Amino acid sequence: MISEEEYRRMLEDHEVAYFRADLALSDPESYSPEEKAEIIEGMRSSTEEVERAMREDFESMPPEMRERMFGMLASSGPGAKEFWSDLLFG
Repeated sequence: MISEEEYRRMLEDHEVAYFRADLALSDPESYSPEEKAEIIEGMRSSTEEVERAMREDFESMPPEMRERMFGMLASSGPGAKEFWSDLLFG
């Protein structure tokens, strides 16, 4: 399980990756193909890191808590059950 500080850093890195993508979308001519590829890779890797941490955190919970947590997440809106099932259970 990761520490709160590590999780906070991970989320900040994730937000920065998507912010960089927003900037590139607002002025794509200012970025080389290599820079665009780097931005895309940053988005992909930060998303994978966040999702991995979420799965590890979920898996560290006792079974009863996982069941309640999944129920809460699954009922959070249309398509939520499928989304959370894919994310947490693969």
